[in-house]
Amino acid sequence: MFLSNILSFCATIKNSAFKGAFLLRFLKSSSIGQSTILVIIFAAIFAMTSAFVVIYSEKKEMDRQILDMKKSYSKAEEEKLFLLNSRVVKVLKLLVNDKLVEKELNLIINAALKSKNSFIFILNEDKKFLYNSSSLNEDDLLEKISNSNKEGFLELNFKDQQATIYVSFLNDYMIGVGSFLKDLDSLVADKKEESHKKITAFILKISTLTLVLYLVGILKYRYLTKEISKDLKLLDNSFKDAPKSYDFIDEKLLSFEEFKEISLHANKMIAKIREKNRDLTLLNTNLEKMVEEKTSELKESNRYTKELLKQQDHFVNNAIHEINTPLSIMLTNIELHNLKMPKSPYLTKIEAAVKVLENIYEDLGYIVKKQRTSYPKEFFDMSEFLTQRVAYFHDVAEGNDLTFKAKIKPNIKIYFSPVELQRVIDNNLSNAIKYAQAKSEIELELLERDEYIYFVISNLGKPIKEPMKLFQRYYREHEARGGFGLGLNIVKEICDENSVKIIVDSKDGKIIFSYIFQKGE
Repeated sequence: MFLSNILSFCATIKNSAFKGAFLLRFLKSSSIGQSTILVIIFAAIFAMTSAFVVIYSEKKEMDRQILDMKKSYSKAEEEKLFLLNSRVVKVLKLLVNDKLVEKELNLIINAALKSKNSFIFILNEDKKFLYNSSSLNEDDLLEKISNSNKEGFLELNFKDQQATIYVSFLNDYMIGVGSFLKDLDSLVADKKEESHKKITAFILKISTLTLVLYLVGILKYRYLTKEISKDLKLLDNSFKDAPKSYDFIDEKLLSFEEFKEISLHANKMIAKIREKNRDLTLLNTNLEKMVEEKTSELKESNRYTKELLKQQDHFVNNAIHEINTPLSIMLTNIELHNLKMPKSPYLTKIEAAVKVLENIYEDLGYIVKKQRTSYPKEFFDMSEFLTQRVAYFHDVAEGNDLTFKAKIKPNIKIYFSPVELQRVIDNNLSNAIKYAQAKSEIELELLERDEYIYFVISNLGKPIKEPMKLFQRYYREHEARGGFGLGLNIVKEICDENSVKIIVDSKDGKIIFSYIFQKGE
């Protein structure tokens, strides 16, 4: 029982070793205190493991000695029983009413029976006991030896008793000399007790040694922790105050050489920081002066820029106003001339040029006014509106040897700004006239499907190289055609603001611009 308790204790130690390894995995980034405690724990585990090894070895040695003891004891008992049995048989052979021989037999038996563990029995041919000195029940003994018909040793168990018997035969008689193994059990018990005492003494020694080492470790740990904590606290406070005060760390206040070396490097760093801080302060002072100077210059530049923009805006407004007057006069006089006189091809070309200039004027006016002028939406007839704009550009097309082919579905209503819609239509008509092949048709189509209105304008001309760039401000696909590159940019901004989808297609020498409007409320 005691040995099983020891083995259970050692198994607990092994489980503790696995738990220690598990704990170590979770404490890879541990503090000094944790590391020290781990060292103590693993020292204890090592001591307990050593105890387990010693206890296990002692148990194996005890089992081996007990086995050897049993073998030696059994061999000695067998030799003794064989010798005693031989003497009994020898005397019995001589015994024929001979008193002296009978007396010798009694002496042999009495000598054998001085040992409490020895016994002798004699059975006749009818298996009846002629003599039995054992304390065993004769029926039990007879049952166990009844099948024996050869001379030799028998190992018999009687309840809690174990016996070795040497059986021999003389004529029809069976002579048995036996011995109980009580002495062997006692020797084994003594051996186990001796082994248990050794193990107990070893455990006591190893426990005492472990306890002493643990106490020493704890004292050393507490001393080191106290000193290390003091140095670390000093370093920590110094590092916290360094950005403000730039004071050096006093190495004399530190206990450990490692921390003194750290403080040496830290002091070098603080010295460099001091120097850098001094340079930064000086640089900051100079930068503040430079910033003030540049700020003053920027304010003056900003004021001057605003003044220039104001003057530019004033100039553009005046220029647009001044341009509008002569354009209106020219168009009025041309119309009056055409009413009184037959149309002149020269005047037609002049009228076309004037209308082109008027379209450019309208674009410039829209750009200048759109930031501060709102163009309210309203319901109106887009079919009629488009017909009027086509009629307006008819003379421009005729002056460029072009004609319009219009498919305008009547009574298409739209909710839109008339000013913005005019910019979309006029710029597309103007561009189609400008880039169409001579003596060709410009096709227009206006239709509605479901909740959408489709305005499509196409002409024959050179393929478009960069469709995605057409709507960029100041971009012109063909520089020789002139223009400012503003018209389609204005169209794109108006369409984006009003959720109008634009599709540009250029294939087989035909350029197609499609605009998909929502009818609106």
